[in-house]
Amino acid sequence: MLLSLLLFCVAEPKDLPDVWTKIETTQVKGEDVEVFFCDFWAVIGKTQPDLFHIKGDAFVKEAQKIQQQLPTYVVKRKTSNADSVLYYVLRHNVEKKEDPFPFDIEVVRVAKEFPLQSLENRSNYRQYIDTILHAPGCRSYLLCEHHCLIQALKDKEKIIGSGMPVTEGIITRVLPYKSIKASFFNSLETLF
Repeated sequence: MLLSLLLFCVAEPKDLPDVWTKIETTQVKGEDVEVFFCDFWAVIGKTQPDLFHIKGDAFVKEAQKIQQQLPTYVVKRKTSNADSVLYYVLRHNVEKKEDPFPFDIEVVRVAKEFPLQSLENRSNYRQYIDTILHAPGCRSYLLCEHHCLIQALKDKEKIIGSGMPVTEGIITRVLPYKSIKASFFNSLETLF
C-alpha cells in the first residue's frame, strides 16, 4: 500500500520544488510568515523506492535515517532588508536521537533568491546559520498529516491522530500538524 501511495506522491504536479509543500501563510507576533513542509517519504519514493522491499524494524530504521537528514517544517520570514530572508528550519539533531524532542531550530539568513530546496542539505547553507536552538515540545514522528502518504488517502481526517501501518507489524501514529505547530511557534516567538 505504501509504495502505491508513494507513486501518487511522485506523480503529483506541484508549484514548489519536488518534495516541498506550502502548508500555510500565517503570523508570528504580527509578522506574516509562510510555512513549508519537506516530505521525506516523497524523497524515499524518488530516490530509494527499493527500500519498500525491506520489512519491519529494518524498514523503519532506514526510513528514519533519511528523515533525519532532511528538514521537517520551515518558516520563511521576510526581513526589513528587502534582499534577504530568514528561514527557521525545524530539523532533527541526530545527536539527540534518544531524546523525545530531537529537533533544533536553525535560523538561516540568506538572499531572497536562495532556493527553498537548498535547505534540504545543511552543507548548502551552513555558513548562513545565525543561531541554533533546541525546539522543546517538538516530537519526532514517522508520519504526520502533511506527508504525501496521508494526503493521498480519501479518509485522511479519520487517520490523523490515529495509527496507520507503515510496514509489516509496525503501526505508527499520524501526528497532527497542530501538535508540532504549537511548540514550534512558541519557540519562534522568542526569536521575533
